[in-house]
Amino acid sequence: QKETSLYKMDGSVSTNKLPSGNESKSTAKWVGATLEIKTTAEISNPEGGAKIKTEMTDVRSLSADGQVMTVVVTRQTPRGEVKQTLVYNKQK
Repeated sequence: QKETSLYKMDGSVSTNKLPSGNESKSTAKWVGATLEIKTTAEISNPEGGAKIKTEMTDVRSLSADGQVMTVVVTRQTPRGEVKQTLVYNKQK
């Protein structure tokens, strides 16, 4: 599944389509050497009924040698906070 998101880097709100067809609203800003993206969206409730509001923060950083990007994703859900760390190694 392919997904493309575009973020404005001036702090204004960016709107992107989710794979489900719903929209997300995000703001992106630099905090020192890291990029912080805060996103809100309404997603379908797997149990039926009203949509669920979700909030997510991505904090992206690049290693000093530029070879590793780390993304720490924190999601606020009705069932509590979920935190995930993704590590991407640059291919040679």
